[in-house]
Amino acid sequence: MFWKPKEPESVDPAALEALAKRVFDSRLGWLESRGSRITKELSSAERTFMHACDSLDMVTAEPVTENLFRVKPESIRLQKSGYVTALRSAFVHPAYGDTTIHGRYSAELSALESSINKVLTTNAQFKFVLVGYASHIGQLKESFSRIEQLRNELKRELERADSELAIYNGIMPTIERLAALAEEEKQITAQMSGVASGREESVAEREAGLKAAIKEKQSERDKVSAEASAAKSSVELVLSPLERAARKYDHLVAQKTRLSEFIERPLELITDGPGYAEFRGKLNDLKGWINAGKVDVRDARDTASRIESILGQDLRAQAIAAKGLSAKKAVIDEELISLHQTMESVSAIGKKHRDKEAALSRMDEQLKSIAQQRPAIRSQIEQRFLSDYKMRIRIS
Repeated sequence: MFWKPKEPESVDPAALEALAKRVFDSRLGWLESRGSRITKELSSAERTFMHACDSLDMVTAEPVTENLFRVKPESIRLQKSGYVTALRSAFVHPAYGDTTIHGRYSAELSALESSINKVLTTNAQFKFVLVGYASHIGQLKESFSRIEQLRNELKRELERADSELAIYNGIMPTIERLAALAEEEKQITAQMSGVASGREESVAEREAGLKAAIKEKQSERDKVSAEASAAKSSVELVLSPLERAARKYDHLVAQKTRLSEFIERPLELITDGPGYAEFRGKLNDLKGWINAGKVDVRDARDTASRIESILGQDLRAQAIAAKGLSAKKAVIDEELISLHQTMESVSAIGKKHRDKEAALSRMDEQLKSIAQQRPAIRSQIEQRFLSDYKMRIRIS
């Protein structure tokens, strides 16, 4: 080899679409030349057609109706104006969505096909006008025939470009895929930035600490609850056998504070000094009344002995201890509620944090997928340019 191979042209991915269009157009110079001639002739033919419409509109002669059965001349004369108006509105300018040479002339052909179809439809709707003014539409028919000929000619020229169009249509989806990946990457990167900027500190340690605290506090509650229940029960078990006798006593003495209330609610009524003293006084009275036979009970001796035993105990101290344990349990319950509320708040933050981490992980995987796809797509485009256009490019 006596010469150094030409270095591939470096192409930015964003410029690939414009490059493909430019190369596509450069290979269709002949279509531009012929298409330009055809469209100029079309413009001339359309002007002639419009002039023929004007001429027909100005015809004042009566329509020929000898070949028309039961059609009045006045009706055809009125229809003539509507026919001309419809013909004038049939031709429209094309909308160029695709700016390539092929795209522009395809748009021209599409608009022309639509216009021709509108004229043919209009002719079918106003057939009486065509028959009645047959001697006045020669120029109209001639110019329209020329328009149809030019339509066919433009269609043939576009069909000649089918092979080039196939090459262009073959490479463009790959280019568009590469551009879509770049846009997707841009959007994901922006989303990751937004998510990362709002990331919270890890709350795993806080959650673990709160779980441990709740477990410990729950264990403490269970223990205190059992102790409080046992202490309360020990007081109630001592007093409950006297409830029936106390009610009989209350009925007899009819005092404001009843002995049965002390027995039913000992933790409330016998834990303070005055209340306990009153309770002992009533209990001592009950014993005297039982011994005197004023209060009838099933086993007076046993009941009096039980009362004597209670009076010999420090029942107030037991009640105070039970009440203290109940109060301690209530405090622990409040602490547990507070811990659970804090845990809910921290868990919500933790979930938000984990959701963000999961979102970031998904987006990171998406970026990795894009990075994996890009080399193969770039290679496909470079190979297509080389095989189809004999161009060596390197996508940067």
